[in-house]
Amino acid sequence: MDGKRNMTALSVVPEKQMAQSYLRLARQYARQRKALEALDCYVSCFMARFGELLSSPDDMWDTFFRHQFSRYLVSKPALWCSLPEGDMVHDYLKDRYIELRRSIASSQIPFKGNIRLWLDDQRMDFPSFSFEFESF
Repeated sequence: MDGKRNMTALSVVPEKQMAQSYLRLARQYARQRKALEALDCYVSCFMARFGELLSSPDDMWDTFFRHQFSRYLVSKPALWCSLPEGDMVHDYLKDRYIELRRSIASSQIPFKGNIRLWLDDQRMDFPSFSFEFESF
């Protein structure tokens, strides 16, 4: 399930409710060991929580977040994420994204490469969380 698909049907549902639905789906997919579907639902959940799922004005942020948040989730021992943890990772990635974009804009050396590839290649030092997670 792609978070950007079927948006016309979902656009009448408030994004906070969508986030809860995506979170339930993500956990269900994770229990079924359907990693790609779980990752997509987790990403959509946290984009919806911040009002970015239906109306993200920055397509590059959307791509950056999807890539980096998925990378974070895959690095964990279990494909599981609590709401507070996901919110903190979202905020961390948003801050890093803004910082990276500012550094490119303020650089005296013009950026000649593909900015999307460069952003995707950035390695984030994700915080380590020691939350207990629900058993599957």
